[in-house]
Amino acid sequence: MTEIFNRQDLLERLEGDEEILEVLVQTFLEYTPEQIQGIRHALDAGDAREVQQQAHSLKGAAASISAGALRDAALQVELAGKNGALEQVRSLVETLIWEFENLKKALAG
Repeated sequence: MTEIFNRQDLLERLEGDEEILEVLVQTFLEYTPEQIQGIRHALDAGDAREVQQQAHSLKGAAASISAGALRDAALQVELAGKNGALEQVRSLVETLIWEFENLKKALAG
């Protein structure tokens, strides 16, 4: 099972800079709901390519802060979008939201 958040990994990549870590995490938390909303809008519009692109962006952002479980969920949405499997995306978006909520809890705890 993939870790929700690997603080130590992120801190090592930031050469121990706690301030940058906090800024990155806060920025991520601020913009992720917009990214998820972008995926939903693309899904509602039936735009599989846009779903793929939005999910790819979210996957990269999640990876950059060492949020492995959310990264993996975004990858699944990205692949479903790439394959044009919009019905699959609908259920995967729920998993994506669930993983984001888990990440917020892990960061708050």
